[in-house]
Amino acid sequence: MIGQPKRYLQFLRAGFKCAEKGKIGVLGIQPRWAETGYGYIEFGKGVTAGSLDALDVKSFHEKPDLKLAKRFFRSGRHFWNAGMFFWKTETALDAMRAYQPKTATLISSLPAFAHPDFAARMAEIFPLCENISVDVGVIEKAKNVAGLACDEFGWNDVGSWDAVYELMRTMPMRMPRGASCCAPIRRVTISTAARRSWRCWA
Repeated sequence: MIGQPKRYLQFLRAGFKCAEKGKIGVLGIQPRWAETGYGYIEFGKGVTAGSLDALDVKSFHEKPDLKLAKRFFRSGRHFWNAGMFFWKTETALDAMRAYQPKTATLISSLPAFAHPDFAARMAEIFPLCENISVDVGVIEKAKNVAGLACDEFGWNDVGSWDAVYELMRTMPMRMPRGASCCAPIRRVTISTAARRSWRCWA
């Protein structure tokens, strides 16, 4: 979800400009808590959230344990990886050839997208492609990655129960919802409606 689309569009435009220069652009989200469910982008020292100038990415980190996530959160240099990438087709294909040559060869055998056989050929070759995400297989290895250290634009991928709680907390409601009886508990989200309920121990 994007809560502030106007601000988001500013970062999108900056990402497109980055791609025009032959870079692989990525968006980093300033972390709001120590999250173990997201990957992280590491920028250099002195990074300022909110700049529309793309910065060199120092490294990528896959989903950390809680101890490391807390360290990332405190560092000020580690941003959540939003999984939003910007590139020219030729840039993406060059990176695929360099880091995923098998998949790149298979892709190059496809007819044009508008060709009547495209869907059938894709169904044939897709199972043969390397089973790895573009993040890990290509982007984390590429040398021409530049990132935008974004400030707040209301991003929420609703990918964890903490994210669900944060999202619901900003909506015109309070939790728990509906008739509830709560014992001494902590970090629990409860929602009840029409005699149905769901709960999560986050």
